[in-house]
Amino acid sequence: MLVRRRLLLAALTLATATPLPVRAQTTTSGNIATRFGFVGPEDDPEFGPEIRSGAGKTSGHLVGSDPSRPEEVATAFRLLINAPRGTDPLAVARYFEALPNKNGDDELYRAEWAKRANPVIVGFFSLTNTLPSDGDQTSWCAAFVNFCLYLASRKGTLSALSGSFRKYGDPTDNPKPGDIVVFSKWGDDGKKGFGHVGFFVDRSADGITVLGGNQRGDTGTTGAVTTVVLPKESAALKFHSYRSLS
Repeated sequence: MLVRRRLLLAALTLATATPLPVRAQTTTSGNIATRFGFVGPEDDPEFGPEIRSGAGKTSGHLVGSDPSRPEEVATAFRLLINAPRGTDPLAVARYFEALPNKNGDDELYRAEWAKRANPVIVGFFSLTNTLPSDGDQTSWCAAFVNFCLYLASRKGTLSALSGSFRKYGDPTDNPKPGDIVVFSKWGDDGKKGFGHVGFFVDRSADGITVLGGNQRGDTGTTGAVTTVVLPKESAALKFHSYRSLS
């Protein structure tokens, strides 16, 4: 427990410091898909570096990178420490999805903030070897999955790159709630490991129901812990695989 708290504290203190650039570490192959370092806001399932605001229109990326306030870090630390433990990562994910807590600007602690970095999201990176140098603007879907896996006593990938989950566990055609679902971007970005990852909830003719982080849902933000239905193929993403936790 002490080690876990130190991990969280180390990650949360990043939110009170001036964000610094972090150099990505690469393997000898130099393949971006195997990098374990900073992953930028382009690894976003719906928005990329800009917010879509209508047909063909974009506006600036409005998520927060300014330092969090001390009282916000304290609240975030409490929320992270109080997350459930056990063997079910989906239960951990649902805990964060249900958080009703808001900061002084009426912004949810389970979603990206407009100006300051949300220290809960920054805390998710304690289970990766990535420093979120752009606050909650850094893509965090894989960091969220890794955090939930850790609290459920499951092995993760320790990477903030969604593509790190493409070989996680065992592939399955019969996913169960709580298994991992992985999406890839099209083209060269997909080959580099960019895409999206979350927890499988259900599937239907409309698509795959995914509970994950950095997803747009009913929170009115550019990214949140929420449940959404993603098509197997869209202009941004294509389904890659289901990965069984067993």
